Amino acid sequence: MSKKKSSRRPNLSAEVLERARAEVRGEISKTIPTTENGAASAVKAKQSFAPSGLSSRRVAKPEELKAEYAYVLRDLRNLGIIAGSLFGLIIVAALIISQTGF
Repeated sequence: MSKKKSSRRPNLSAEVLERARAEVRGEISKTIPTTENGAASAVKAKQSFAPSGLSSRRVAKPEELKAEYAYVLRDLRNLGIIAGSLFGLIIVAALIISQTGF
């Protein structure tokens, strides 16, 4: 029997968690390697990210969704047709079997 986990905390170091939190807040800075006069050096570049809140997300309109996922509707329609025909086939087979006395 396996031992249950006693904690739901992630197994990450404090440094990694703080870096992830800074990325979410938009305060991340990355080190980009560049070359100057044949020698490699590191330059810090500040990246600006839009806040990842719900207000910054664009909600798709129903017309856009219909256009983008039209193939899903076709597949669902075809699946419904196949399922209905197989269900009808099962009913016909049951009637035939009951008539013949199998």
